[in-house]
Amino acid sequence: MGEYADYGDYFWLCIPKELLEVAEKYVAQGWGILVVDNNENIRIARKAAKRECLLRQETLTEAVIHS
Repeated sequence: MGEYADYGDYFWLCIPKELLEVAEKYVAQGWGILVVDNNENIRIARKAAKRECLLRQETLTEAVIHS
């Protein structure tokens, strides 16, 4: 997960509700966890912390080039 740290302000992992207990143990601190239920509703299980996006310009440039 750390390899993406310089590319965004917030990081989220979206998982089925059955994996929440496992995810809480292994998802890096600062990452948010979104849980999807059987009705495809999404809720926040853990909020993501704002990070310093060091490569913001490079990330936006790549997104525009590839769109």
